[in-house]
Formats: sequence, structure tokens, C-alpha cells
Amino acid sequence: MRMFVAEVLMDAGYRCTQVGDIESALERLQNDPSIDLLLTDVGLPRMTGRELADVARGWRAQLPILFMTGYAENAINRQVFLGDGMEMLVKPFQINELLDKVRRTIDRV
Repeated sequence: MRMFVAEVLMDAGYRCTQVGDIESALERLQNDPSIDLLLTDVGLPRMTGRELADVARGWRAQLPILFMTGYAENAINRQVFLGDGMEMLVKPFQINELLDKVRRTIDRV
């Protein structure tokens, strides 16, 4: 899924960096100020996507966050789960839904 989403975003003209583990994500988020959006799954090994977002927001308070989830219960509870500048995309989704949500999430900041 990560590689597919990255390919779709790059085909749409976005610069995209993908990482395969929490440590790499944290290192990149802390040290790369050019990141305009954190796109993460809600369910990750060793740390949730929300926990990752909270750490990233400690370094960059205004960083837009887009969560992907395959769990309908997360979608139902999105009002509790999401903070300012955060959006959620429920899997499965269409490519145009992904691109629209990415653009809207970035533009809100």
C-alpha cells in the first residue's frame, strides 16, 4: 500500500518520501523541514499513527497530517481522534479521493 500511494502521489507531481519503520519516520520528520504533509496509516507496529503524529507535531506544530485507516470504527470516531490540521481517509479509497484529501489537507494550513 505504501509503495502504491507513493507512486500515485509522485505521478500527480508531489515529491514523496516513504519509510518502512517508525525509527526512519521519526528521524526524517525531525530532520527534514521540507516535509509538507505526514501521511500515515493509523495502525503501525510499535506506535500508532496518532502517536507518530503527536511526536511530529512536537517538532512542527502546524504540520498537516493525513491518516489512512481500514477500520470503520476509527472513521466513526474521527471527531475524537483528529486534531486541528488532521484528516482521515478510509480504505479502500479511489485515487481521486486520495489526491483530493492530500490537496485539501495541505491547503488548510
